[in-house]
Amino acid sequence: MTLLLKNRLSKATDTRRQNLLSRHAATLIILMCVLALTGCRKEDKADAAGSLYEWDVNDPSVSGTAPGSASSGSQDYEPRTVTGVDADASISVVVTNFPCYDFARACLGDMIDEAAGDDEFALSADLKLLIKPGAEVHSYDPSPADIIAIQNADIFIYIGGESDEWIETMLGANPAKAGQIQLRLIDYVETMLDDGGDADEHIWTAPDNAAFLTGLIGDALTHTCARKAASFGDEYANVATTLIQENSAAYQRAIQEAGREIESVVNAASVKKIVMGDRFPLAYFAHYYALEYDAAFDGCSTAVEASTATLARLIEEVRKDRLPAVFYIELSTHKIADTIAEAAGVKTLQLNSIQNVPLKEFEAGETWVSLMKKNAQVLKEGLR
Repeated sequence: MTLLLKNRLSKATDTRRQNLLSRHAATLIILMCVLALTGCRKEDKADAAGSLYEWDVNDPSVSGTAPGSASSGSQDYEPRTVTGVDADASISVVVTNFPCYDFARACLGDMIDEAAGDDEFALSADLKLLIKPGAEVHSYDPSPADIIAIQNADIFIYIGGESDEWIETMLGANPAKAGQIQLRLIDYVETMLDDGGDADEHIWTAPDNAAFLTGLIGDALTHTCARKAASFGDEYANVATTLIQENSAAYQRAIQEAGREIESVVNAASVKKIVMGDRFPLAYFAHYYALEYDAAFDGCSTAVEASTATLARLIEEVRKDRLPAVFYIELSTHKIADTIAEAAGVKTLQLNSIQNVPLKEFEAGETWVSLMKKNAQVLKEGLR
């Protein structure tokens, strides 16, 4: 059964949908041009060797699986895959946003920079992040180079949901590389719904989901490694696949540890409530920790100015509950949070939704785990 937000997200307006369609219509034109230039053609699935690849999300090799995270429907989901023989001893992984990148990076580990395995038959990995650090996720449009990279990838990982609507159109218009796994992560977890009945796409903000999805990505990478090395003999895949599974399990444990740190902070608070003077892409996070919340805008609204009534309501809530701080999310101007905090006589604090990170933090090696640990310290200061 899907969960309904206690503080329901606002309906996506018709105008926003029309803007999305208009923006992605341009993408379709680019797609057609790319296909014409490269001479690509759609291959008949009947010509592909083998059957669709399918793994079991309940496989015991996937540690850290979140209780109740995968619904009965998601367990039956089959990632779109065209199988075939490929003896190339490198793995190409393309991901859309930072959470997908971070989970894949953790699983691949040193394979991103160097090969793992026998010197002659070593396996290495190339990991490409489409939405660059510091960029606005909801206005992203793929370049022709991005589209070609997706088409040629061994594994393509994306969240799904409203921000990724362009992907479904693009995948339907482009032939997949033989053996490619297309992993739509939102299909594997129980989703929360907004007022319009659409799934909230910010699934990674709950630690149980993050751990589960890391295991899922690790399994997809393991499968691809084994297939890549098949032409050389299974023994050449053992080092790489073992490394990926060990990395995956270790990162899931780190995710769960960070989750427990936040849980400890929340449990110690006398008032489990946050006021966000910003958008609120943290519904799964709030639900996981049973946090009450109120925000200037619901979900990932495109609005930039809050009404006087909204500001007055949030100021009153901060005063009434004697909250120590008003929160804002990363890559925000935090002007609204500043206004509320100044009127209420409190401070402002940043709470990371981890949808994207500034370039400086990306280059410094910030991860889901490190950012959630920062959230634990922020909540210790911002909860009463």
